[in-house]
Amino acid sequence: MAALRRLRWAETPCRIKTAETDADARLDEVMENLGRQELSALDRCRHLWELKQAWEEIHPQTAHGKASSQKGRKAGSGRRNLTTQNEVFGFAKANAEALGLSRRTMRRTVAIWEGLAPDMREHLLSTSQARKQAELKALSFLSLKQQLAVLKLILTNEDVRNVAGALLALDRGTLPSRLKSDCARCTNS
Repeated sequence: MAALRRLRWAETPCRIKTAETDADARLDEVMENLGRQELSALDRCRHLWELKQAWEEIHPQTAHGKASSQKGRKAGSGRRNLTTQNEVFGFAKANAEALGLSRRTMRRTVAIWEGLAPDMREHLLSTSQARKQAELKALSFLSLKQQLAVLKLILTNEDVRNVAGALLALDRGTLPSRLKSDCARCTNS
């Protein structure tokens, strides 16, 4: 509103949403954030994971792949009805089309976020790796200690540019001596 007043705009297009629950409000917020084009791959992973959490809070019967019928549920029961014929679909199936993504992409993206250790997510925020979904996926398959060793190597060694290169360097022992001891401690303990 302050920006509009400064610009002396008399009106602006907007949508006012009324959410019945905190989960409904969170679902709306995350869907809006996912619509932005400037999201990094890491941000997209986080937002899809948050969408899944909100969706499962609203539809607990769909959590962990459990899709079930909602027999006896009334239309005005306070829950968002994004499906038809009183059937609740799983998270990916129910939201993929609205986001323009495949169900497989949604599941894979959520799995990446879940595979990255919380410490790792923080370390990745300001790196070029945060923009590369393939790199995030490769990191997500590693243990926390391996994730940290690989990222440290990528960020400190100009000859290592990706996860595969870092893993190869760690495996071959072709690291500069100052990094060998740090990375060995991370991967072997």
